[in-house]
Amino acid sequence: MKIERLILQGFKSFGERTSLEFGPGIYGIVGPNGSGKSNLVEALRWVVGARARELRGEEALALLFHGSDGKAPLGFAEVGLELGGNGKRVSLSRRLERDGSSEVRLNNARSTLRQIEHALMGTG
Repeated sequence: MKIERLILQGFKSFGERTSLEFGPGIYGIVGPNGSGKSNLVEALRWVVGARARELRGEEALALLFHGSDGKAPLGFAEVGLELGGNGKRVSLSRRLERDGSSEVRLNNARSTLRQIEHALMGTG
């Protein structure tokens, strides 16, 4: 399976909804320091089950967009990931609310991180 789309909103430096499409070929992510390159990788890790402490954050609320020049903080962080290949498609999403509640979805159904782990086993 390969990554087809990554969608972020409210995750770290991504205050606005951002969607990255990955077609055939090889991709590189480049940009100046502080532009969010590492945050993209951390978003990928988080949506598949990493904890905030594993992502340069002491607590889960560190994952939320805290605002910037003229942009208000958001009350949630959400990352979606779409994978495809070999006739199989999987969509994952993870959402964290400012009150600390969270939700994980697998193929648009409420799920657990363990179920996501099982769905991704053997996918490479």
